[in-house]
Amino acid sequence: MDLRLGFFTGAVHEWSAEQAASAIAETGFVGIEWEMRAGEGHIRRDAATVDAEERRRQSEALGLEVCCVSAHPSAELLDRRTVPALVESARATGARLIRAFAPPFDPSRPVDDQLGEVRKVLARHVDGYDDEGVTLVIELSEETILPSPELIRRVCEGLDSNAVGALYDPGNMLNEGNLAPAFALAVLGDLLHHVHVKNEAYVRTDGRWAPEIVRADEGLVDWRQVFEELRRVKYAGWVVIDHCSAEPSIDRMILEREVVERLWAQD
Repeated sequence: MDLRLGFFTGAVHEWSAEQAASAIAETGFVGIEWEMRAGEGHIRRDAATVDAEERRRQSEALGLEVCCVSAHPSAELLDRRTVPALVESARATGARLIRAFAPPFDPSRPVDDQLGEVRKVLARHVDGYDDEGVTLVIELSEETILPSPELIRRVCEGLDSNAVGALYDPGNMLNEGNLAPAFALAVLGDLLHHVHVKNEAYVRTDGRWAPEIVRADEGLVDWRQVFEELRRVKYAGWVVIDHCSAEPSIDRMILEREVVERLWAQD
């Protein structure tokens, strides 16, 4: 299996869209994942089609394939404007995948009600999938109501897995929802559509332990094992670096790419 490696513009959100795309192409990536925000950003939710058409022109001019359009947490999943804007952005850029985060857990409300709200959003997307041809994935992430493979599977039960599914980010799952890679992929099954790569280590700050982004080969996630399991299940989707382990720069982006390529090759 070949590695389809991309880079997420949310990692360089302070750069202009032109700077971000040029750097991603210059540093050897073949795919670009554009970020959509509720306010200012590379794609603005309220100007999604116009911005996304420009992002497509920029990407194509640099030989980059747009693999996904992803919502920043400011563009909330339960806001009825968010998924339509993501779909518009995906269709304008030629992407077949959109990503959002589930909302945070509210301990004052029944958990079934909260999971049901997410399911309603997913079900609405399923209803339009045949016309849209765009898959909506939820990123498994700490501090949301869907941190784990088993919870996304519960929410998606009975829904078309071509239309909805999961983004697998083992770095996120170190804090909540952590499963061994083989177990996580077995639970996700055909809901797996996208993978984000980062690693985390825990550091002691002001008397408390907190996660810190580090290189893919330095933290608690064993990416060689993750990649081995992805190959075993014949995962054919994109692998996207979604954070830099230091201040973003051309040299740092090249290093992040080289580390992931080496881990994928099992060197």
